Amino acid sequence: MSAICALLLVGALLPALNPAAAAESAAHGLTNLDHLDFLYDTVKPPSQEGHTTYRLAEEPEFGVVWVYAQHNSDGGYTRAGGGSYDADSDTWGQGAYYPGDATRAAVAYLRHWRIREDQHSLDRAYQLLRGAAYMQEAGGANLGNFEQWMQPDGRINRQSVPFDGNSDRESYANARAIWAFGEAYDVFKDRDPGFARFLQDRLVLSFDSLDRQSLNRYGQYHIVDGLKWPSWFLGKYGVNSTADLMQGLVAYVHSTEDAEDASTRQVHDRAQHMLAQYGEALNEMSLGDAYQWPFGAMMNNAAYRAHWAGWGNMMAGSLAEAGALLGRRDWINTAVASVSTFTPHMMIQGGPDNQWSPAPVGRIQFGFSADDLVQSLYQVAVAADRPGIRALAGYAASWYFGNNYAGRAMYNPDNGVLFDGLTGDGYINTNSGAEVSHALMSMELLDQNPDLARRALTAKPMQRHTWRMVEAESGKLSGAATVSDPCPFLSGEGQCSGRSVTLDPGGRIDVTVELPANGEYLVLPVVNREQVPKGELGLGITADGAPLATVDLGGAGDRGVTSRPGYPDIVTAQAVTVRQNRLALSFTHEGASDHPIAFDAVLVQPLVEVQTVGDSTSAQALLRSFSRQFETREVSLPTDKLVIARAYDVSGRLVRTVVGRSGTVEAPVAPGGFTLVSSGA
Repeated sequence: MSAICALLLVGALLPALNPAAAAESAAHGLTNLDHLDFLYDTVKPPSQEGHTTYRLAEEPEFGVVWVYAQHNSDGGYTRAGGGSYDADSDTWGQGAYYPGDATRAAVAYLRHWRIREDQHSLDRAYQLLRGAAYMQEAGGANLGNFEQWMQPDGRINRQSVPFDGNSDRESYANARAIWAFGEAYDVFKDRDPGFARFLQDRLVLSFDSLDRQSLNRYGQYHIVDGLKWPSWFLGKYGVNSTADLMQGLVAYVHSTEDAEDASTRQVHDRAQHMLAQYGEALNEMSLGDAYQWPFGAMMNNAAYRAHWAGWGNMMAGSLAEAGALLGRRDWINTAVASVSTFTPHMMIQGGPDNQWSPAPVGRIQFGFSADDLVQSLYQVAVAADRPGIRALAGYAASWYFGNNYAGRAMYNPDNGVLFDGLTGDGYINTNSGAEVSHALMSMELLDQNPDLARRALTAKPMQRHTWRMVEAESGKLSGAATVSDPCPFLSGEGQCSGRSVTLDPGGRIDVTVELPANGEYLVLPVVNREQVPKGELGLGITADGAPLATVDLGGAGDRGVTSRPGYPDIVTAQAVTVRQNRLALSFTHEGASDHPIAFDAVLVQPLVEVQTVGDSTSAQALLRSFSRQFETREVSLPTDKLVIARAYDVSGRLVRTVVGRSGTVEAPVAPGGFTLVSSGA
């Protein structure tokens, strides 16, 4: 299912992928199906009411994928299910197979077949699609929904331990099935029309379930701390799962554009209408801008305005593809703004973290998140015709080959293994479960785009200049300032990076931030925005003894569906110049209101942040500006060749190009935009 279920730190610092070996792998293709083939299995289920699939009587076995694989001491892997294992009954607390893994693996196999016309991949996709369809309810009150777990003998487990749902409600399994069935229809409509009709029929069952559940709320909204957000996402709040199902709707609508038979035309029109409805909702989920948290990100849970997650983050790509298909340029523009402002910042600071709530607290990373990032960037770039964003997709894929917290390769093209995850301190979980499908989708994209593969393989971390975070409780507290434990953010709406400090009138916090370089920095306090009138509650900030700003912490709207009034926020104060590699900051309670201030941490953000990766063979740099005017930064790469800096604005358009010699260039950075620097290209 998801590697987030258990990040077992069974491995640590591993050998980096040798650049020469990486180049050789790229020459032969980066996609290697060996490990996914190892996870693949077949099962012959007993008769179970409401569950059947294509040609079950003629082909009683179908394909499944083991959810996990544990890394053995001898270097091999042992397949495993979810939950505790009972050897006597050969069952798992949850199960061995999850339909969302089968459908994502089917997509990986289908895309491999498109590239290589490999019959093995087509056969595997066919069997996995049959297996996923078996998990769909073909009758009864839950018609069209999906069960979540199956045991090794093919029995469905509706009461998994730990429990994470069943066919009583729509889920990620519904979304991923629509994704896979939609992509598969195009492949099979001419090669196996009977199977294509079956897939279309199962899409109709899925559409019926959507009409009965999420789309039954179409046009309804709910309030989230003053924001009015759509209520017709999957499960009401599932923005990320809705983005996945939109991938399938786009594929199916595109595939049936010229359909002539009436039944297919009817399903096409229905799918297109649903795509428009979900796209309308998705287009409302971007917050902030290039300078204000969350910096243009598309939020993936419509229940919280302070929580962003890297996993299931296909929103920008899905919205852009839907916009291109339906002629909605405004949707494409929303997607472009998100990936042009938020995404470069996220990549420079360390990559696709699991959770910012709103401070970067969940510094755990998975291949699932990396692939979502790569695919979204590429899809937005194609829809908007933005070469700079397309180049970012290649840069993002360097995560797989060492541009990450561990500085080590997470995917090995020699055996197709994707490690399950890593943490912010560089430890790697060397287990390798079903989310290897996501790595394969990324590799398939790279194999089709050799220029992006070259960027991806330029991955050795060299320099990173980005935010520094200091916990509020680590400072000197005086007056009415007290450490709060537990943190008041722990309300479902957010999460503290550590503990927090409560500032009452007369309270003060003094912190000193050690910085790696002098220059201009933004001060970004992580605080709770309160439900008091604007102008009545403020956080006073002084920098090196001089007043810097008083930021307003009022103005939170009606809490709506959230658990408490107010919400965690990151507020942007003015820039300050650092001259001695350290910054002394003081924070005080200001304003007429005596409402306490909940203070988590402070981020000190370079006005222009930069990361460089690579070696003397190939190197590149990415810069992102928080300045409101053009900036210039000297960038040096380890080469004596020409280097080229290309600056892109907040809409992803190329605005300046500068060439430097002997590895050094004065790189321009547009206001709020990003710049890519490359050696010799």
